[in-house]
Amino acid sequence: MTNYLLDTDHLIGLIGSEKPIIDRLRKSVKAGDRFSICVTVLGELYWFAKSTAQMDTNTACLTELVAELPVFDMDRGAAEIVGEILLEHGSLGVPISRPAAEVSAIARQRRLVVLSSDPDFRSVRDIRVEDWRAAERG
Repeated sequence: MTNYLLDTDHLIGLIGSEKPIIDRLRKSVKAGDRFSICVTVLGELYWFAKSTAQMDTNTACLTELVAELPVFDMDRGAAEIVGEILLEHGSLGVPISRPAAEVSAIARQRRLVVLSSDPDFRSVRDIRVEDWRAAERG
């Protein structure tokens, strides 16, 4: 059993019914894998949904999708890890976005596998990343 933390791009892929993500999700659920999101991703998704012409429909769809998922907040431990990640990347001269640092911190703290195609996650130590959208591109 694997515990996953969905990043924004993979949740958008679920909403858009991207075949590689849907297929893997079905297999994973059967295997007993668990999925979650964090407040950083949820905030990004609500921002996207509310900035579209179909705001009401997209917001309702998002609310329904995430209703069944655990949502992890930033706590003091995760905040400390965010600081470590930003320091690590800054000292290496490798840029990382603040949202990616926050998602990475929650994944590291809770030992979750990040589902994302965002290259920012590839350089974060002590987290595992999977890209289920890669099958679509490859």
